Amino acid sequence: MSKFESIYLAPRKDKKVIYLCTWNGGEIVQIHTEKTLREDYKGSNLFDCAEADETYFYSNGRSLLLKDYLKKSKKDLDYLGDSFSAHNMEIERIV
Repeated sequence: MSKFESIYLAPRKDKKVIYLCTWNGGEIVQIHTEKTLREDYKGSNLFDCAEADETYFYSNGRSLLLKDYLKKSKKDLDYLGDSFSAHNMEIERIV
């Protein structure tokens, strides 16, 4: 039996964007800023796809590389609450 706990985000003075990231249909659930996502996954291919066919994240007819999604979602509130997915990962701007 797994244990679920609520997550409280304390009021912050910084206005950093926060993302809900899930892998394998919710098997792994994490909350990240762009900085923590990059730090935690710098050794993976999440940001640096070596394949000729790079990984695109899709949502509602839009497709973006992760680096482009992060850049656009930081500045555009239209990305708030929209989940983008690629392979076994989903990312959603939540703050």
